Amino acid sequence: MQEDPHTEFKEKVSDRIARAAVAFSNTEGGTIYVGITDEGKVVGVEDTDGTSIRCVQILNDNVRPDITMTSSISQTKMEGKDIVRIDVSEGPEKPYYLREKGLKAEGVYIRRGTSNIPVSEETLKVMLHRPRSRSYESTISLCQDLTFDFTRTVFSKNGLELGPEQMKALHMTDNGRFTNLAFMLSDQFDVPVKAAMFQDEFKDSFLDRAEFSGSVLEQFDGVMRFITGHNTKRSVIEGIDRKDTTAYPIIAVREAVLNALVHRDYSMQGTILISMYPDKLTISSPGGLNEIYSIEDLKTGISSTRNPGLANIFYCLGYIEAYGTGIPRIMKQYLHKAEPTIKVSDALFFITLPSMLSGSDRLENLLSANEYITRSDLEGIGYSRASAVQELNSLLEQGRLEKIGGGRSTRYRVI
Repeated sequence: MQEDPHTEFKEKVSDRIARAAVAFSNTEGGTIYVGITDEGKVVGVEDTDGTSIRCVQILNDNVRPDITMTSSISQTKMEGKDIVRIDVSEGPEKPYYLREKGLKAEGVYIRRGTSNIPVSEETLKVMLHRPRSRSYESTISLCQDLTFDFTRTVFSKNGLELGPEQMKALHMTDNGRFTNLAFMLSDQFDVPVKAAMFQDEFKDSFLDRAEFSGSVLEQFDGVMRFITGHNTKRSVIEGIDRKDTTAYPIIAVREAVLNALVHRDYSMQGTILISMYPDKLTISSPGGLNEIYSIEDLKTGISSTRNPGLANIFYCLGYIEAYGTGIPRIMKQYLHKAEPTIKVSDALFFITLPSMLSGSDRLENLLSANEYITRSDLEGIGYSRASAVQELNSLLEQGRLEKIGGGRSTRYRVI
């Protein structure tokens, strides 16, 4: 075995792996093998778990910006000996540098042949003033063993093919290798979306929760099913017609979920979190605004696309009707109602959709859907303990409930 522009050997784990990781991140990516001498002799490591943990610590402590999403550490065997392998992709946030050196020429390394060399002052100036040449979605994926069963099914349902030529045209491949855009659409994509339904805003009790991984398209499908399954409906008869109102307008929910998936910063750690409460639904996604826009700008329809390739695919599949219409469509659903709120920081985009149903609507739904209820059921739709007791007493006085049992086993039959 020999070192080359994309391969580096380390006999033992040391802080010097950070220098190689910086160089690979600033160049074309590469692999660091721990347990192989400079001459290519496989000597192995005694404690693969301990060595792997140490490698994680070194990269986390010494490399800036963070390369967690563009690197992976695994264990393998060569010549019957244990080896730790560190795969580092070309990073989207160049220049990368050693934390202890700071963003100076002596702390920024690039790969030249089999050497990691510090850049010159002139080269560093060019790197600092050069706009990002590659976004996260356009860099080569660390994982190349990808399948696209779910994505191909969606493409087929829309009368589209997803073969080698289509993948190239959609920028899912680059010189025959899968990009991170392809990874995001693959069955192996492992950055999940987490969803939960809580009894109250204090998050003390889960009523339901789920986690969705795989293709971003599959995540969208799973999330929409989860929210729809918990999107309380209120039906009112007006004359001969029945009017149905859901807690959250499906159009607003769809646009908010699409916005989170399409515009999140996939180079950052963290997941999209969807939380449902009795009176609101919140969605948070890693990454703030892609450009210097205000929240009011977004409401007018200004489009700021962090992942243009992914946005283009969602557009081609008909998930997105037109760029920049998502936030205005959400706001339109809440005309003359409590308006959704949006909060943005450098690291987070957070939107809250208020429930369209009043407290009395939620109560009537509870009564119509159950033969028996308890105090905790009322707490689950937004009542405090004291207000739940007060409401139950009121319903008893109205003759709408019959009390059964006592103490902790108390329940109420709906009349």
